[in-house]
This record gives sequence, structure tokens and C-alpha cells, in this order.
Amino acid sequence: MYAKNNHKKFSDFATWFFIILLPFAPSTFVPIKTVFVMSCTGLTLLCLRNEKFNANGALIGIVMILVGLLGSFYGVVNGNPGAVAVLTVQVIYPLIYLILALAYRSSDSEKLLKLLLVSAVSVGVLLTLYSLLTVIMPGNPLSQFLSARYADKAVVDEGRGEYFKFTLPTVTSILFLLPFCIGVFFSQQRYRVWSLVGIVTLLIPTILSGRRGIFVAVITGVVLTLLLTARKYRQSENKISLVWLISGCAVFVLFIILFSVYSVGFEFYITRLSSISDFIGDASNTERRLQFDTLMSDIMKAPFLGAGAGAAGSYFRSTEMPWAYELSYVAMVFHYGIIGGVIYLGIALTLIYNMIKMVRINGRDTIYFPFLMGMLSFLLANATNPYMGKFDYIWVILLPMIFMIKNNTDHYFKGVVK
Repeated sequence: MYAKNNHKKFSDFATWFFIILLPFAPSTFVPIKTVFVMSCTGLTLLCLRNEKFNANGALIGIVMILVGLLGSFYGVVNGNPGAVAVLTVQVIYPLIYLILALAYRSSDSEKLLKLLLVSAVSVGVLLTLYSLLTVIMPGNPLSQFLSARYADKAVVDEGRGEYFKFTLPTVTSILFLLPFCIGVFFSQQRYRVWSLVGIVTLLIPTILSGRRGIFVAVITGVVLTLLLTARKYRQSENKISLVWLISGCAVFVLFIILFSVYSVGFEFYITRLSSISDFIGDASNTERRLQFDTLMSDIMKAPFLGAGAGAAGSYFRSTEMPWAYELSYVAMVFHYGIIGGVIYLGIALTLIYNMIKMVRINGRDTIYFPFLMGMLSFLLANATNPYMGKFDYIWVILLPMIFMIKNNTDHYFKGVVK
């Protein structure tokens, strides 16, 4: 019993450290992440006892694994170049999270919320320091370390004094963490200060990065979550205070005004944001329009079953990964067909519905409300960038599966593990 308790403590530590590391340092430290995730999985299996779990949640994980396996098998038969490579995201990771779900407890929700707030502040500070120190102190240790880790993915562009923007893989984490902090700020009084710190530290690199899609995805995700969870709550802590809502919007407007006065090249950011609907002059949008036209043409060749996982279309976005496209949802239909696309859509909608249900049952003063904000924002952004095709961000959709497996009170089954 003592050994099992020690295993459980180490498993919890490894899991929490792993969760912080994913948004803080994506696309790097792969060996370390692999060791931690394998340790978490192995220790979870060692510590299992009689467990109650939601059969519907477990079924979602099993369906994801089966669709991924069948898609890759079909892709291997067709000789697709990425049929085996995509197995990690579509099969292995869902299987790992399915195992980790058995170790999750309802009491862990508070720890997870705190860890995500810590991640938000850490990510904001890292990105702000990197972008500013690279300009103020060229060749500083932090910039050199990140440049060595990410190479051409870590770039600061001063634009000859006309504008300023930077890029770093960690910027992607803002898509989840910023709306998550906004959700915590509006719904959880005890973490309001921490969430406000997270919002401010994340807003600075959001604007400096010049990523127009972040604003669109975050604002849409926040508004959708407020609408989808709108109902009459008895407890006052579950109601969105009008005072705090107005205060939050006022702070955001003030931040934008101050930035427009003191920043370099504010017109550049306005131009970037306004060009989001320009599919002729904007190079990024033109690339996506070309992908859409080509993928739709390829889909019509095998509409129901698709071309198989890892298939390369008639247009290559990347010579290293010819099966990867920015338009990830359209590419999913191309790879898995209408049948596979409908199944994946059904899984996503089921998880979103379950999150909304848990917010309405448990109230907004829980992790589910801010997590839903982050999840919706991330899923919207994923439509034009394949963020969830990576190990570091698949947790955005798989953690709600864990919530459903262990926290939903409907249709419980008991699994006996000796």
C-alpha cells in the first residue's frame, strides 16, 4: 500500500509537470516529454484499483483510436507517405490519455486550474522577455537558447522601425491560455488577480506577434462560451458580474489605446487585422484559398472513404510533410472521407456538449467554464492551422474526454483492476 501511494504521488508530479511543459515549450524537449508521459502511463497502470468510469466517455476514446487505426491501415494500403507518421497523434496519444483518465480524480480539477494559470503567466512572461530582450540586448542568453532550440521558428522582426513582430512556437499556446484566463477572471473570484496577471502578460505578446487570427479566435470563443452557458444560476458566484464585464472590456480598450500611442507601427497591426478577409492580395489567405480549391477537388475523387490517412494531395504545402495542410478540417475530410469526418465532428460536438452540460450542472465557478472558452477558441483557430496535429496541443481535445470519463455522473460503469 505504501509503495502504491508513492507511485501515485510520483505519477501526479510527473503528470502535472508534463502538463506545464506542453504549452510552455512546444515542439522541443521531446525526449524529456516522452519520458514523463511514459512514466505517467506506467505508474497509472501500477496504481489502478476499482475504478468508476463513464462508458460514453471511454467509448469516445475507443472510437478515436479505431478511426485512426483504420485510416492509417487504408493509407498504408494506398501507399500514402504519412500513413504511419500520423498514428502517433490519431492512435497512440488518445490511447495514452485514455489510460491517464483512470488516474484522474474530481479533486484534481482545482490543481489543474492552478497549473494552467501558472502556465499562462509563465508563457506570457517568456514571450514578452524574448521579444523585448532580443531588441534591447541582442545576443542575450535567452534569445540564444531559444534560437538554438527553434532555429528559424524563433524570429524577431523590427521592420526597420516601421513595425515590430516576432514568432515563436510558444505563441500558439496563447490561443488556449488567454481565453482560459478570461474565463477564470469572469467566473472565479479567488483567482481573479492571478487571471488578470495572465491576461496582461499574454496580451502583450499577442499584439507584438502580429497574429491577427488570435484576436478573432479568442473573441469568438469567449462570446460563444458566454452564449452557450447562458442560464439562470442560483449562486451569485456563477453569474457574470456586469461590473466586472464592463471593467474587463474597459481595461482591454485602455490597453489598446496606450499601445496605439506608444507602440511602433500601430498601423501595421491594424492593416494585418483588416486583411483577414482579403483572399486576393494577402499571401497567407491566398495560400489557404489555393489549398481549399485543391483539397476540394481531391475530396471528390473519393468522397466517402477519403484518400486514407497521410495522403498527399495534388498540391504540396510542405515537401517534408506533404500530407499536412493549414486547412486541417478540410484535410481531415480528404484523408478520412465524409464518413470519418462526420465521426470526428460527432466526437468534437459530443465533448463540447458535455462541457456545456457540466458547466450548467456544476456552475461557472469550476474549471469547465474557462476550459470551454479555451477549447472553443483553439478549435476555431485550428481550422486554418494544424495545431492539433501535434503532440503538444492534442490535450486540448483529449482533456475534455478525461473530464467526461471521470466527472460526468451519467451511465457509470465500474472497472475492476487488480
